[in-house]
Amino acid sequence: MQQFILERVRVSGLYGSASEYIRDLVRGDYEREDARKVAWVVDTCLLLDIGLDDRKFAADSEHLLWDKLAEGLLVCPVTFVELAPAFSGEVEALGEFLFQLGVDSQESWMPTDTRTACEAWARHVERRHSHQAAKRPIADVLIGAFAQRFQGLLTRNTSDFRRLFPQLRMIEP
Repeated sequence: MQQFILERVRVSGLYGSASEYIRDLVRGDYEREDARKVAWVVDTCLLLDIGLDDRKFAADSEHLLWDKLAEGLLVCPVTFVELAPAFSGEVEALGEFLFQLGVDSQESWMPTDTRTACEAWARHVERRHSHQAAKRPIADVLIGAFAQRFQGLLTRNTSDFRRLFPQLRMIEP
């Protein structure tokens, strides 16, 4: 890890020292500069539509993924876990399914994702205590927070994410 940090400091030219880099990393100010930022995060529902060959939603979900494939597709680590039961917990089969669709499953969770998720969850719980918000699964909070770092979220459940992440760009099939 220390070697990675020192290399990151050297290559980026943005930091005078490793301690400055670590400070920003801990605060959540670190952003990746590579082209991955333009990729779209694919919500679990679309992948289940396709994987389970849902009569009502599979075709539209496939078309949306095909339309956005050139921009890059990836999943949040939470989505990978949510999909596991559909593959009987077989990680290799799930990975192959995503690979065949052109969806990257190797993107890591970052400190900025944690910060974004904490802020969204705190706002949600506050609204829920005042009876202004319905119950939401924590997975939506985590997936939405992850998607903030990228182009946006591909989902058919935009209303589930809109109150939590009003600035998040979303596209429905």
